Amino acid sequence: MNIAVTKDLSMHKLIHTVLSSDKFEQIVRNGEKGYYDKQEKVFVPTKFVGNLIKEIIDGPAVILGSNDPDSRYALCQVRINRALKTKFKIKPRNAYKRTIQRYISKEFLKLHANSSINFAALYIDLVGSTLMSMRLSTEHLTTIIGIFTQEMTDIVSAHNGYVLKYAGDAVIAFFPETDDFSTMCVNALNCAMEMKNLLQEGVNAAITNAGFEPLNIRIGIEAGANKIMLIAGDVDIIGFNMNIAAKVQSTVKPGGVGIGQNCYAALDKEGQSYFVPLKLDSSWKYKDSDGNPYKLYEYGDKIDEPSQKVTKEPDTNSKAKPQN
Repeated sequence: MNIAVTKDLSMHKLIHTVLSSDKFEQIVRNGEKGYYDKQEKVFVPTKFVGNLIKEIIDGPAVILGSNDPDSRYALCQVRINRALKTKFKIKPRNAYKRTIQRYISKEFLKLHANSSINFAALYIDLVGSTLMSMRLSTEHLTTIIGIFTQEMTDIVSAHNGYVLKYAGDAVIAFFPETDDFSTMCVNALNCAMEMKNLLQEGVNAAITNAGFEPLNIRIGIEAGANKIMLIAGDVDIIGFNMNIAAKVQSTVKPGGVGIGQNCYAALDKEGQSYFVPLKLDSSWKYKDSDGNPYKLYEYGDKIDEPSQKVTKEPDTNSKAKPQN
């Protein structure tokens, strides 16, 4: 049986589970109580913990900073300019939060180990990173990739998602079914939309101003049941839908966002009108449960307007559509 989870309650439990695990030790340093991350060698003062928990749970307000897109992009540019000047040295307060966040994803998966859970999987990868590695010094390359992965990670958290892993310059995330299947897909799609917009208006605006070439991405999303496996003390997600999300990402054009047929089916008719079917050649071997070729879709041109966002429909079918 596939299970759904409640975001806020799970997040509270996850954070306290992380802090009480053997990864952290409660100590007093220079007269101040706190938690010491024995692996990362980072001390997190107790006085920051309450606010950090609120920031992690109230992600959209804290991470995105504003409902005004221009303000969000401006804040992003400030963060990146600071990162470029400091060679991606993280402020202590942000380091505290990211130290805790680092463990949350795995703790969530461990709580549901050996279960089958509905996820929307999202793969985002940089386009042309090999060429970029030839043109940039190692220091500049790691700084740019560090900026990219951190900005994308914050957007995942802001849309009720978790980062599963990093694979080079790729970020693999998952969005659990907290309310219903459609909302789960909406979270992933909104995340992808924000990633595209923030990359163009925030990240690229800042790095091109500093003399670097703009970044480009591909994003793939698919939703459905996946199995959480606990292997040698570590956790991972396996399943057909995870594979499809990866395949979608590698199939769409640079700058594109693609989805699989499960995610497409969660949209209403108007929402579906924003997508065009991807043409697949004879090498495409994936089939649906009826034995038909598994369908993939890509955002059409009109979805690229920065103000557009996928929202949940207020009607009874709980399907979603993009809105201006």
